[in-house]
Amino acid sequence: MVVFAVLGLLVGAVVTFGWGIYGVWDYTKTLLEGDETAGLVEVLSMIDTFLLATVILVFALGLWELFVGDLDLPEWLEIRTLDDLKAKLADVIVLVVAIKALEKLMTAKKPLDALLFSGAAGLIVLGLTLSSVTKLTKIRKDKLPPTTGL
Repeated sequence: MVVFAVLGLLVGAVVTFGWGIYGVWDYTKTLLEGDETAGLVEVLSMIDTFLLATVILVFALGLWELFVGDLDLPEWLEIRTLDDLKAKLADVIVLVVAIKALEKLMTAKKPLDALLFSGAAGLIVLGLTLSSVTKLTKIRKDKLPPTTGL
């Protein structure tokens, strides 16, 4: 079953990379038209799309590593546990949310909309960051030698 999930994710990654390439075309047209603000929004959107495609690819490779077999991947990309995979996903979600918040700041018609969206994005980033820090702290505590009580 995991093989089907990996294949689906790989197709999704290819489609999303294609979407990103289309975004490069839109970005180029916007720059040639001379609209700098729209160009900045386009480049943020393009980066966001490529980031999403990369996450889908990493998730597919991670599932393969966990459930099917080892791949010859760089050390930073190796996935040993589901927690490793979730941590990589959480890190990317933080980046995607930050990029979307920047886009909203630049395109919002009302300042309150931008403020509320940015506040919500900040809460999501804070929650994911606290979750990661809590897990790291627990892992480090588990690896410390027991104290003698002195």
